[in-house]
Amino acid sequence: MAVDRHRVAEALLAAAVFLLPWQTRWIFAQPALAGASGSGTWEYGVLGLYAVEVLILVAVVAFGWKRIAAPLQAVRAPLAVLGGLLLVSAMVGAAPAVSFLFLLHAAVAVVLGLCVAASAQRERLVVAFMIGLLPAAALGWWQTLMGGNPPSTLLGLAARAAETPGDAVVETGARLLRAYGPFPHPNMFGAYLLAGILAAGWLGVRMQRGWRAVGNSALAVVFGATLVITFSRSALLGFAAAALFAAAFALRDPALRRNRAWPAAVGGLLAAALVFHAPLLSRADTSSRLETTSVAERGAQYQEFTATFAHAPLFGTGPGAYTAALAQAFPDRPTYAYQPVHNALLLLLTEIGLAGLAALAWVGKHAVAVLRASGAFMISRRAVWIALAAFIPPALFDHYLWSSWAGLALTAVIIALVYPRRNPVS
Repeated sequence: MAVDRHRVAEALLAAAVFLLPWQTRWIFAQPALAGASGSGTWEYGVLGLYAVEVLILVAVVAFGWKRIAAPLQAVRAPLAVLGGLLLVSAMVGAAPAVSFLFLLHAAVAVVLGLCVAASAQRERLVVAFMIGLLPAAALGWWQTLMGGNPPSTLLGLAARAAETPGDAVVETGARLLRAYGPFPHPNMFGAYLLAGILAAGWLGVRMQRGWRAVGNSALAVVFGATLVITFSRSALLGFAAAALFAAAFALRDPALRRNRAWPAAVGGLLAAALVFHAPLLSRADTSSRLETTSVAERGAQYQEFTATFAHAPLFGTGPGAYTAALAQAFPDRPTYAYQPVHNALLLLLTEIGLAGLAALAWVGKHAVAVLRASGAFMISRRAVWIALAAFIPPALFDHYLWSSWAGLALTAVIIALVYPRRNPVS
């Protein structure tokens, strides 16, 4: 019996999207951060390969490169220039080995996006992503309610505890551990839950009756409630902005008013907010000890950004090498003190430089021109605006959409899901 190659490829891709939240990786080197004092782990310099990346590359083989690379044909010239500039930036940057591996992660994320764009079963992929978030949500609740979790090499989990200095907590007299899920930071978990809510809203247009609609709404409730216990201000702000856009569009479209996913997500969020109102208010109180420290650190990061960018404005510090450049510019601090600026757009600019940013803008301009000429969109412009509203706050107030594999992969999947195809739907 012949094996259907495309069915195998779709199954592998669905498995990769399902497993996307899990951070299991093979670490083959942990270099020290030159310029830092002490011997702490330099997280942004860890050299490793994520298990899900291997699965994605296997899916690429099953799909066939010609099939998934078709969208790149229209942007070959600007893409070649961008690739060349990124390689130059990596070679002359602060940590070439780190930069080259970062580029590999970015390339796999792009390939993941190409696979999603080429898939004939995008709805199935969205469902796989949402179901894959359920175990992550369960872990998040366990962490917050039980005060932590033990480490797991197999699942890629670090040990977390509310009593451990450095683990993200909210103080309300006692220390309440923020939900990490399987991610390195609660804010990153918040972004994935936010994407899960957007996915539920996307499916809600298509599933308005029957058990599938009920299941979709139930997932939206879970994601909305779990988003609260991440206490991620940027993700919660993104949710509020996206919900406002969705409500505004629903006022003008009866079909959108029948979408039960967004009300379900809001209901789940409000129910959890009532239970955790005290820590939520603590997160909003910028005069509290933890929040004062957080605001001060972020303010200092913007000053460091200015100095770091000025040092290498044309080609940047090298992709993924911002913290290495910080250690060179501001030596003799503890390793943990070197953090990327909490703004993904400024971090991108600093790491790839003005030349890389110009090339990236050229690629984007070319791609938009192709999309306009095609006249075909997978989803309506309304959904694009909702997604932009959701992820502009995380992009402006956090760095993980650019600085981490999980953020790169999530960004690629979201962009791929708005890639055009011949049969537009609302």
